[in-house]
Amino acid sequence: MVVKIHPELLRIMILYSLPPNFDSFRTAIESKGVLPSANNLKIKIIEEYEEGIEASEPQTSEKIYKNKNNKKKNSFRRNLLVKEETQ
Repeated sequence: MVVKIHPELLRIMILYSLPPNFDSFRTAIESKGVLPSANNLKIKIIEEYEEGIEASEPQTSEKIYKNKNNKKKNSFRRNLLVKEETQ
């Protein structure tokens, strides 16, 4: 049996299945008025999670440099996915 879920409902379900520490993230996404696609939402959630982990770790100059480079890579990956969806 195949159950089809409307894309808008899927995005809402993803947002509201997040744990309480994502409340501010959820509010920020909802305040934009238009929810991102499910794939973009997943990417944003992963990035938010990774930033939370990085923020809880002590920072050394080496980690700061690596984090800066990782953010550039993540931004590039996110832009590629957005371009694929719009085509």
